[in-house]
Amino acid sequence: MAGFDGDRTNSVRVIGNLELMASLQSLPQAVGSKYIKGAVAAGMKPVFAQLTANTPIGPTGNLKNSVGQVVRVYKTGVIYGVVGYRRAVSKSDSGNKAYHSHLVEFGTRDRVPTKSPFLSSYSISGWTPPGWSGRWPFVAKRVRGARALHPLGTAFSQTRSQALAIVLAEMQSGLQKGIAEVARKGL
Repeated sequence: MAGFDGDRTNSVRVIGNLELMASLQSLPQAVGSKYIKGAVAAGMKPVFAQLTANTPIGPTGNLKNSVGQVVRVYKTGVIYGVVGYRRAVSKSDSGNKAYHSHLVEFGTRDRVPTKSPFLSSYSISGWTPPGWSGRWPFVAKRVRGARALHPLGTAFSQTRSQALAIVLAEMQSGLQKGIAEVARKGL
């Protein structure tokens, strides 16, 4: 029995099939980690492809071009993979082409802006109050919010079971390869 233990952040832990996990972790750490990392990377491919397909193409195409994936292995044995939009880590990084990814994913609400491009003033010909220049105060135009498209959440939910099946199949074949590698190298 295998399944997903997900939460609202769309994270997944492979649960179940404890014998398979224990067998891979019983191999030397370098060998076991290599095959688990490969399984996680293979499982991320359908999510990556679906996210690329779900991402809207704007005038520049930057958001679609910023879709990426990464697999990390820590010395503690923790291995995780991330699929999403690449964003800059600092303001000086010029590679931040997905600065608006949160707006596409979650949308915006209707609002009344306070900055000048969305404000208009009007003048009344003839009478003006004393001390005024002939223009009346600003009147804000209401701006409609952008609707949420949820490309990341949709891609994850559409490929969840497929990704799990690939991870488990790759872990099974990785276990066989790992046992053969340990026997061959005499570790």
